[in-house]
Order: sequence, then structure tokens, then C-alpha cells
Amino acid sequence: MRILSIILVVVMVVGIGALAIHYNKNAFKAQQELVQERYKRMLAEENVEKFTTKINSLEGELVRAQNRVKGSEKLLEQTKAVNDDLKSRLDKVSQIKATLEDKIKELEQVSSNVSKSPSGS
Repeated sequence: MRILSIILVVVMVVGIGALAIHYNKNAFKAQQELVQERYKRMLAEENVEKFTTKINSLEGELVRAQNRVKGSEKLLEQTKAVNDDLKSRLDKVSQIKATLEDKIKELEQVSSNVSKSPSGS
């Protein structure tokens, strides 16, 4: 009976030892998976921070580019206004020139008529 008890105790100790080793392996494997998951999450958070910084930088560049475009549009509108003003002035000057040329022709005709007519009348 004693031998049977000893054998039973040895079998139980070996079984418990085997279970302890098995559960230790499972716990170690779970710990490694947890460490890997934490590492992946940490990398993902770093990437999110990098992308957030890059997005903020690009948004700032976009705002600056939009401001430059608005400034260019204002300058274009001002240039168009100046061009329109110059065009209207040129049209007025052309009209005045045409009027003056007509008056010069009239004066030349009057002058030539005066010189052709007998001067003693």
C-alpha cells in the first residue's frame, strides 16, 4: 500500500509538473503575444503622430498657397482694371486725335480757300 501511495504521489508530482510546464509555456506565449501587440500599437501611434504632424504641415502649406492665389487674383483684377482704364483713355485720345485731324483739314481747306480767293475784294 505504501508503494502504491508513493507511485501515486510520484505520478501526481510528475503530472502537476507537466501541467505547470505546459501552463508556463502558454503563459510565456501569451506574454510574448501581448508584447508584440503593444509594440505594434506603439508603432501605429508613432505613425499616427507623424501623419498628424505631416497633415498639419500640409494644411499650413495649403493655407499659404491659397493666400498666394488670392493675392495673385487681386493683382490680376487690379491689372485688368488698369488695362481697362488705359484702353478707355486710349479710345478717348483716339477720338480727340480724329477730331483734331478733322479740324486741321477744315482749317487747311479754309486756308486754301482764302489764299485762292482774290484778295482785293
